[in-house]
Amino acid sequence: MNLIRWDGRRLDNRSKVRNGHGPGVADGLKIGELSLTNQLLYMPFHEWTGTRQIRKGNRVLVQGAATFGEDGMRLNGTDGRASFYTTFDGLIGDITIEAWVRFVDSGGGGFGRVLDNTKLIIFVSATGSIATESDGSTVANSGVGTIVLDNSWYRISITRSALGAVVFYVGTPTIPMAVADGGDPDSGIPVVGNLLYVGNNTGGSRGLNGAVDGVVLYRGIRTLADAERGRLATVANGRYS
Repeated sequence: MNLIRWDGRRLDNRSKVRNGHGPGVADGLKIGELSLTNQLLYMPFHEWTGTRQIRKGNRVLVQGAATFGEDGMRLNGTDGRASFYTTFDGLIGDITIEAWVRFVDSGGGGFGRVLDNTKLIIFVSATGSIATESDGSTVANSGVGTIVLDNSWYRISITRSALGAVVFYVGTPTIPMAVADGGDPDSGIPVVGNLLYVGNNTGGSRGLNGAVDGVVLYRGIRTLADAERGRLATVANGRYS
């Protein structure tokens, strides 16, 4: 199987780039500094520049006030978003979601989305916590004030088991990843067949105010040590300082 990147390219097991179809899974590959073992999707927004409208046939559609640069996808809390234009079924079972995120404030309605596929959402709240919710379930959150809404970069790693147990890890370019756990379990059940959005919800009313980059979805539960290795590998380029 192969990894599908959000620029519509596929990597085979010799790390060559070619046109592809998916989504797929990569096992043991590398792209730049990131290990792709068990990755479902990798979204390197820092590789994009300016404002790009990606056609449906290339799997990604950029909408609204979203621009791209070396610091990833920039959003202003309004209607900007990137949508994966094939129904994506990888958010069920044991998963881990990691990303670099910079928050100016909590975004649209106080619930700016990092990721949303209707049945599983990750957002930042007005109290400065990262939260997850599945299918209208009880929200699991990282605790009040975990994220400071000060335009600084944070590395987040969120694990969610098939039964809804959620663990949050948070770090910065200079502070190692640490457990930031709180709230009740996310008791909902994600379902298949929903489009996947980054930076907003399906209606464009929960826009993130800030930037997001390097979103990675993993199959399985990653540990604190895994999360810290990911932080160190991606912060080494100085992009998030």
